[in-house]
Amino acid sequence: MALRGLFLISPDGIIMHSTVNSLSVGRSVSEATRVLKAFLFVSMHDGLVCPADWEEGKDTMAANADGVKKYLASH
Repeated sequence: MALRGLFLISPDGIIMHSTVNSLSVGRSVSEATRVLKAFLFVSMHDGLVCPADWEEGKDTMAANADGVKKYLASH
């Protein structure tokens, strides 16, 4: 059976994200774009990570315990 799939692969050939759906459920282009933008952002901003549901232009956080605490305290 064929399934619907999306794979985001880094320039180094590492699978960074994958989504596989049955034929009965479609994929979201806007979600795929959001995830791709998040990977591009963190690749250009060393030490920062994107929280769940991050969108371009919204707050990120430092990739450490203090960064998470600060982010969660303000959100």
